Amino acid sequence: AIDWQIATKGVGGYDFAYFVSQSLAIETRRAHIDALAATYLASLRDDGCEYPEDQFWLDVRRTLLFCLAYPVHTMALDLTDARSAALVHEMADRASSAILELDALELAPL
Repeated sequence: AIDWQIATKGVGGYDFAYFVSQSLAIETRRAHIDALAATYLASLRDDGCEYPEDQFWLDVRRTLLFCLAYPVHTMALDLTDARSAALVHEMADRASSAILELDALELAPL
């Protein structure tokens, strides 16, 4: 199956950042992000793909800034519907907390 909603070519850090900032509860991300990253990078190495850890984290942090676009886009939903409003709120909380906790704002141009 292919998710055509977001089809793009990019760095592996994009996939990881999207996953941890959109799909995981904040508490889950906080508790497991280091282990998830280690497993991700080890899996790549096992398949012959070297992804330097410092480059990986830079790519993740850059992507987190972009991932804030997802909750902004969902604001086009009917927010009078409680379920839609809760979705937007959760997405915004997850994205913004990841940006702050991984210090991604440091990378934003002024």
